Amino acid sequence: MNEKQTLKDIQEQIKALQAQEAQIIAQEKEEVVQYIREKVAEFHLQPEDIFGGGSRKASAGSKKPKMIRYKRGENEVWAGRGKKPDWCANMSKEELEQYKLDTPIPAE
Repeated sequence: MNEKQTLKDIQEQIKALQAQEAQIIAQEKEEVVQYIREKVAEFHLQPEDIFGGGSRKASAGSKKPKMIRYKRGENEVWAGRGKKPDWCANMSKEELEQYKLDTPIPAE
């Protein structure tokens, strides 16, 4: 009972095995993702904890420190870049100018 397989038979077997492989990969991937999500929640991990922080384009030592250019009170500061914080979000340029520092200071 030694049947000779045809090319078509082998190709069908390959196709079936590839479909089975895809199902197994999808299942295992979902299990790994679920495990990672649980650990991230358990340890309160942030992306930089896992992948590192900072820009990959520049070396770690060459990055300029963030400078504070606007300050109102002790905890209300803004570097003047990106989205404005709540304390100055609705201020006009003229209103914001009164909180501009003569000399920017490094952020802590």
